[in-house]
Amino acid sequence: MSYDLEISQGGTFTLPLIWQDSSKTPIDITGRSARMHIRPVISSPIVLIELTSDNGRIALGGAAGTIILTLTAEETSLIDWTFAVYDLELYYDDSGTEVVNKIINGNITVVQEVTRVQDTAELTAITFITANTNMEVFG
Repeated sequence: MSYDLEISQGGTFTLPLIWQDSSKTPIDITGRSARMHIRPVISSPIVLIELTSDNGRIALGGAAGTIILTLTAEETSLIDWTFAVYDLELYYDDSGTEVVNKIINGNITVVQEVTRVQDTAELTAITFITANTNMEVFG
């Protein structure tokens, strides 16, 4: 399934999913692991961000079929690109053979951050100009 994502740079990114069959019944993902690569383009050897169930960026919900992707605000603040591609896989070992299910894929657009904590930490006064009135607010 193709689904495009938008990540706000500097904001917490969370995407909850439920893997369902054609009748909308959740598929039990107990015993599976998950991995997702974000790359500049599909053919690139460069992985911009890796989310996995092992690194804690993907949480799996067993019989409920839930998959939750998460990046912290600190992690997204380090993003220095505006477009990428991704796919998400669930996988498990079946008698020595890795079985892989492609769950979702698509493009990622990053909305660049305007308000940054490091900028406001140094402010001592902000001047607001409104209808012939000047006000100063001191931090």
